[in-house]
Amino acid sequence: MRTQNTLTARDRMERAFFDLLEEYPYGKISVAQLIQNAGVSRTTFYRHYTDIFDMYKKVCEHMLDELLKLPAPIASEPQERINETSERSFTRYSCNCSKNIFCC
Repeated sequence: MRTQNTLTARDRMERAFFDLLEEYPYGKISVAQLIQNAGVSRTTFYRHYTDIFDMYKKVCEHMLDELLKLPAPIASEPQERINETSERSFTRYSCNCSKNIFCC
């Protein structure tokens, strides 16, 4: 069972991870940078993740789960427009992810 402290630490680590992604490619982020920005201990980091790559994978899975929970588009919008908007958003997100994965 997760405690409030666990959720708070995980949330802080995720926020710190996204902040660091704005400055550094994914492969250049260290655990030391992350824990310093999140204000958590190294032990706390390793309680949740095996390494920075495991964190990236779990954060992506969490984001996908949250996206899948979103309500369906409003029926009054033309399906073509919905598909076009979704495709553009996904493409933009995928490009950002792959940029970070391959450290470009």
